[in-house]
Amino acid sequence: DRETAERTAHSLKGVSGTLCATRVYAAATAVDTALRDDPLGEGFQDLLRELSEALDEVRQSLTAVTGTD
Repeated sequence: DRETAERTAHSLKGVSGTLCATRVYAAATAVDTALRDDPLGEGFQDLLRELSEALDEVRQSLTAVTGTD
């Protein structure tokens, strides 16, 4: 539901900002704003794709550092 999506995007924005995960922060901020302003707007899927790619980048970095999958 929209409320849960907004809360999740906002939380992810906060956590990524705290961790200085700048790409995730920027993508989460864009998704958070879009969810509040126009979740059905043009380009929303692109915002979600960018967020997913940014999260994958962090996961890959953590995997490289820890040596686990």
